[in-house]
Amino acid sequence: FVLVPHGCQSMLAVSFLFWYLSDGLASWAGSAAEVPSVEACRDLDGVARIYHRKIPPASPSQIVEGIFPGCAVGGSTVRVEVYLVENNDGEIGLGNANCVEQPELIQPLNDTWVVFWYLVYPGTYAVCYAPEGSTEFIQQGVVHLLEPDVKNCDMLRNSSQTNLTHGQIQCAFPVTPPLTIFDGFTEETIPKPSQCMPDCASCRAVGGVCRCLDETDFAEDRKTTSSCEEQCQQCPPEDAGFCTCVQA
Repeated sequence: FVLVPHGCQSMLAVSFLFWYLSDGLASWAGSAAEVPSVEACRDLDGVARIYHRKIPPASPSQIVEGIFPGCAVGGSTVRVEVYLVENNDGEIGLGNANCVEQPELIQPLNDTWVVFWYLVYPGTYAVCYAPEGSTEFIQQGVVHLLEPDVKNCDMLRNSSQTNLTHGQIQCAFPVTPPLTIFDGFTEETIPKPSQCMPDCASCRAVGGVCRCLDETDFAEDRKTTSSCEEQCQQCPPEDAGFCTCVQA
């Protein structure tokens, strides 16, 4: 991840700043203490939102002003942006669900504007902050990465999809191939997790098993013109066993 000092207000200015990078994954990656459900994505108004900015409540010890996204679906690289108050120092890192245990991927702060983390695995990641001279980390907010299962993938739409079309499908990899993630500076190879993809054809193209949510599980206002069966028809006949409709 990287940190950007305050005073940078344009992409042009970014290229002239020092960037701080800590590569690698947290030790609990892939075995998080808590894998959240979509219920964890509900805002104060009761609406569950994914890929939306979360604004933590203000307090004297709060230096994080906003987290984007506060909730997302894991499996593919998710860039998490943490925006900070103008004047700050100390350290910031990620904890496994909370800040009780020592956070990891820690970086120093020096009037830093924004921190980026690149996350893949599902789990609840706590953003933890320790003021200058303190070893006690204070929780600033959390990021929920949902499991890329059939039901959660179905909630997603890409730019070519509308509310009248089928959601995305789960693409699983029974024989786990390697996945190379790139954070802008370094590459790291990890076991490839299941992920959400637009359709069965794109999943089979990369050797995955397509799992689609059965249309009969949809609420009445979500009936689609592109059913799960139609999705599975995108698979060639020889791949029929690799495309399945699943009831949630």
